[in-house]
Amino acid sequence: MAPRVYRGFDAMIALRQVSLLALGYSGAFLVLWTLGLVIRGWRGWALLVAPLLMMVGLRLSAWRRLSVELADGLLRYEGVAAEDDFEVPQASIRAVYTDPQLPGRPLVLVLQDGGERVLRGMRPRQARRLRAALEAGGAHRYRP
Repeated sequence: MAPRVYRGFDAMIALRQVSLLALGYSGAFLVLWTLGLVIRGWRGWALLVAPLLMMVGLRLSAWRRLSVELADGLLRYEGVAAEDDFEVPQASIRAVYTDPQLPGRPLVLVLQDGGERVLRGMRPRQARRLRAALEAGGAHRYRP
């Protein structure tokens, strides 16, 4: 079987996370402004904007890492963070389903040993394609 790669993050989840980050950061700045603890002028704006741009840039660069690869009978998942990475044999995937209870409705793999692996942050279209490929490979459709 030729390797298949499913790449791409869910833009709506990314937009929501970045907007929550900016909202929290703006709230903290507003508190400092009210207390008179901010530096005025261009230096103040530089001190305000630089860390925010750095945090947003780090998040965007981390999301570029997200991918799932089906090759040589293995499923390799690289999540947004390195600790989310895993690799499982495709034969050990018993079922696959979308969990509506988790944020972003991620794809969940049910393994033969009873464990579950969550594929977070994927684009819905890519998740549907991956689900179809896994079902074609022998995984059952499961509805929790």
